[in-house]
Amino acid sequence: ETSETSVPSVTPAVVDMSVFAIAPTYDYASEFSADGYAIVTYSAGPDTVYSFIDMEGNEVPQVFFENFIQGPLYYWKAYGDFGANGFVWIEKDNLWGFVNRKCEVVVEPKYDDAMPFSADGIAGFKMNGKWGFINETGKIVIEPQFDGVDIFRENGLCNFEENGKYGLIGKDGRIVAEAVYDSIFFEGECYEWGGFFEDNGTGVAAVCVDEKWGLINSEGKVLAKPV
Repeated sequence: ETSETSVPSVTPAVVDMSVFAIAPTYDYASEFSADGYAIVTYSAGPDTVYSFIDMEGNEVPQVFFENFIQGPLYYWKAYGDFGANGFVWIEKDNLWGFVNRKCEVVVEPKYDDAMPFSADGIAGFKMNGKWGFINETGKIVIEPQFDGVDIFRENGLCNFEENGKYGLIGKDGRIVAEAVYDSIFFEGECYEWGGFFEDNGTGVAAVCVDEKWGLINSEGKVLAKPV
């Protein structure tokens, strides 16, 4: 189509590059950690390679990876890409290891899967089809034995999965609540359309069995059967 209306010319904006501490360079860049590192990549797609830079824009040598752990939204909002303790899980060739606060590789990628570190420095890992937990030195603190695990909460409890059901464990591996529930939610955790669970400061958890809800306390004692 033709039109008598004239098309105005647009002058491209001129960006003063001197305002940048690090010039726009990357396709992805995380926030800097408390220790002064950021995760960056120059590309996107299946061939993406990530690395770390310091606050001067210098690349951390010899630490390159294909992916990294990003926690669930509520966890990411609180701690960012570097997790609760500043450690980052990295993936190479479909295996996972992790990097400490100084961007030193503590454990070379060897695990089949991983979960973010908790504030207390414990993280889930998967090996030979089962999940266990390691600490910040890479030492196994709970042997792999579960079908699935979550992140340790500030109350010292973590969901674990067996045969499609969920229970609770403590940091010493003690079973606090047997895996008999379809869902377990503590204060501030979100369950689909229901929104965030509020416990009125009592420290209890909402539990679901066959679409019915009840309550348990932090020792696994049933306070209200799921009805």
